[in-house]
Amino acid sequence: MQLKAGDIFAGRYRLLDHIGTGGFAMVWKAADQMAEDAVVAIKIYAPDKGMDTSGIKLFRREYANVLDINHPHLLTARYFDVHDGSPYLVMSYCPGGSLFGVLVDRGQFTETELAAVLVE
Repeated sequence: MQLKAGDIFAGRYRLLDHIGTGGFAMVWKAADQMAEDAVVAIKIYAPDKGMDTSGIKLFRREYANVLDINHPHLLTARYFDVHDGSPYLVMSYCPGGSLFGVLVDRGQFTETELAAVLVE
């Protein structure tokens, strides 16, 4: 499935901006039409070809294993489903991007900056 901005994914999420692509997934900023167009991030796994049933089963098990992890500094999935053979996670949208992205862009943090990240 070729996705582009403006598409409706899974009958619910209007894709706004492509945030990034990894080896196995792509992430989109989207508007949840079932929640007053609330802005979310959607991570779609294997969007071009989907997964077989054993891959989806493994993904479901791993999602269940992390479901109870709760920490104010961790991004957690709010919803999981499968659309056209592609599992996806719905998460909060973080407009500042990931801490990893900041680290890649900047190269390193000073000790003071690192301490602020760990404390916040």
